[in-house]
Amino acid sequence: MDYIKKVILLTVVLLLAIPAVAGAQHIVKPGDTMGKIAVQYGMSLEQIEVLNPHIENIDWIYPNQHINITSNHLAEDIIGYARSLQGITDYV
Repeated sequence: MDYIKKVILLTVVLLLAIPAVAGAQHIVKPGDTMGKIAVQYGMSLEQIEVLNPHIENIDWIYPNQHINITSNHLAEDIIGYARSLQGITDYV
């Protein structure tokens, strides 16, 4: 029974986290620039521009605007979490 609970928990975590990796968003704060946002998420300006066709001028963003980004850090966190479960998971 514990095995089933672990599998269900891992499945739920992955289902909730994978969309965030593929389509995460950054909410612009005062003082943010596209360059700062790109560096923060390890992206190029070109990548951010491709993910945000709704932004006509990437030099003009405003607080509370949603910027589409990819989060490499979240993917690493998910992988780390999955690896941490390997020691306690029983395989059948």
